Amino acid sequence: MLSRCETGNVLPTQTEVNMFGTRRIFIPPPCPMNTQALAQDLLASYGQLVGLPGLRFEPDGCARLLFHQSIAIDLEIDAGAGCLHAYGVLGTVPARGREALYRRLLEANLFGTQTSGATLAIDAVPQEVLLCRRVELATATAASFAEFLEDFARIIQQWQQKLGSGELAADSADAAGQDHGPGMYLRA
Repeated sequence: MLSRCETGNVLPTQTEVNMFGTRRIFIPPPCPMNTQALAQDLLASYGQLVGLPGLRFEPDGCARLLFHQSIAIDLEIDAGAGCLHAYGVLGTVPARGREALYRRLLEANLFGTQTSGATLAIDAVPQEVLLCRRVELATATAASFAEFLEDFARIIQQWQQKLGSGELAADSADAAGQDHGPGMYLRA
């Protein structure tokens, strides 16, 4: 069934039969024209929840939140995907030890256990290390967004400290054998 997205009625749906014969209904992301409004509502509701009324995105769809006086989290609306991209700058890529740094960043991305599900990345133009995470607007609430932002700020701070200490770029023979967090991974 397709309905008029622009009127805010019902979003388009699709049905699919999976290999077990079960039917699932998929609801695609919000229409791009509604994404801006959903993002603005989410940020405004979050602002009300934490005592900062009037929080809004800039006309270009960006916002920056500052946590603990030093941890900046940038938010960008992705209208086509119906989501927000949240990211924080961890520091600059060092001139030396890049291979060791890249290896450790990739290892930390494995299953998201060292990043709380976020992704470590390199922005090539400013040569910065970023921690990135996608926020789905269709399911986010002010409370879940507040919880996400606090956890994300904590993870950013931890990674800023690791990068700032130089331990990530240090070339170490033990790097391949380091403990990668709790749990065992089974790969077949």
